[in-house]
Amino acid sequence: MSYTSELKQEICQDIPNKREAYYIIAGMVVSSARFKFDGNQVEFSMRTGNPVLARYIYRTIYKRFHVRGEITASEETRFKKHKIINIAYPDSYSLLEELGCLSKRNGLYYSPVLNNILDEDNKEKRLFLKGIFLSCGSILNPKQNYHLEIDAPNEAVTEVCAEILESLGITCSLNYEYKKGVIYIKESQSIADFLGLIGATKKYFELEDLLILKQLRGNANRRVNFETANLNKTAETNLKQIRAIEKLKETGHFKQLAPELKEAAKFRLKYPDSSLSQLAKKSSISRSTLHRRLNKLIDLSEDIPSDSN
Repeated sequence: MSYTSELKQEICQDIPNKREAYYIIAGMVVSSARFKFDGNQVEFSMRTGNPVLARYIYRTIYKRFHVRGEITASEETRFKKHKIINIAYPDSYSLLEELGCLSKRNGLYYSPVLNNILDEDNKEKRLFLKGIFLSCGSILNPKQNYHLEIDAPNEAVTEVCAEILESLGITCSLNYEYKKGVIYIKESQSIADFLGLIGATKKYFELEDLLILKQLRGNANRRVNFETANLNKTAETNLKQIRAIEKLKETGHFKQLAPELKEAAKFRLKYPDSSLSQLAKKSSISRSTLHRRLNKLIDLSEDIPSDSN
């Protein structure tokens, strides 16, 4: 089962109440329904390859609006063989009008809900968005990639959906092709917020856990990289100090050094792998004093001519 199917199965578990069903079904109808007009009669139908979603549509409309659909099944072989379930509602103008999905003015049909939904409260917007996603939304498994998209049927639905998302604080991108629109959400936290808004509580918390785990791993990797860089820097500094001391000895300049510089050199040669802080503790010399003395040894060695014996 795909991640999208798992998600839709989760949010189709319970039949919504009449108020919730109004917005969910309206979102589904405006984004995926097919209409057939015959005189004064209107038929609409919805198709899906997901049996759980088909059952959700049928049961919700039947239980909340007392309208029984006609179910047929067929097989399609595009890409791969799969079953398509079609739910048709003949002579359904009254239902469509109640949902705000179809109305007639001056001889023309339009969808009042697309104009009215933006003035509704956030709860109603979330329900409408849930219906749209159930009809034409998909999501990749976040363990592989962050990508959620809604393939809207036309520009009007695309723009309304984008405005709803913006009003709910979710950033999205739009792309129009052949009068259709695709809405993309690619930011991980925005996808998590979207799942929370449409009521996918289980998937929401799974994604939040994944994001926290990735953040912890990222912090751990940064810490390891930081510590590795520090170790490399310490090793390079220690080697530079040891080479300076050895050069001073080889050229006979070491004997002329002040006692405190000889003491610093002695501890560095005795503990070649110790960091400056560790060396300061072992030598009972303050870190800053030891740092100055070791740097002085490096400066003195660099002042020695390269051809000096």
